[in-house]
Amino acid sequence: MAIYLQGVGTTAILVSYAGQDLTNHVKSLTINMDYADVDVTAMNAVSVAHAPGLRDDSVEVEFFQDFAASSVHATINTYVGSSTGATLLIQSSGATVTATNPSFSMVAAPFTYQPMQGTVGDASMTTVSFMPVAGSSITVNTS
Repeated sequence: MAIYLQGVGTTAILVSYAGQDLTNHVKSLTINMDYADVDVTAMNAVSVAHAPGLRDDSVEVEFFQDFAASSVHATINTYVGSSTGATLLIQSSGATVTATNPSFSMVAAPFTYQPMQGTVGDASMTTVSFMPVAGSSITVNTS
């Protein structure tokens, strides 16, 4: 079993949105690949039965904020509330995509964007919740 440190050295991740590489501003990220839990329990059942419902994917990214042109705010703010979104690409490392080095992508819009957050003396941070636009979901790419 291979264990690696995420985002360190040769395992440095890649995060881009709308074609803009924002990797050097990412502090943390979480990819959520969820399905709704649909109760399909019928009469006379001895336990609850579950079936996967609709997909409900999302990606949470915590960025070090940057208001410079072509950086975090300029890239994200353009798509807040957009119904068309842009491509979000996350690669487990910057190396070639393979079955053991997958990438994750979806056409997404920032549904939650906090341009400024934090307290006095803290690094300026922003948390963004990306959700797929209609017809999209997270795709796992292995080549």
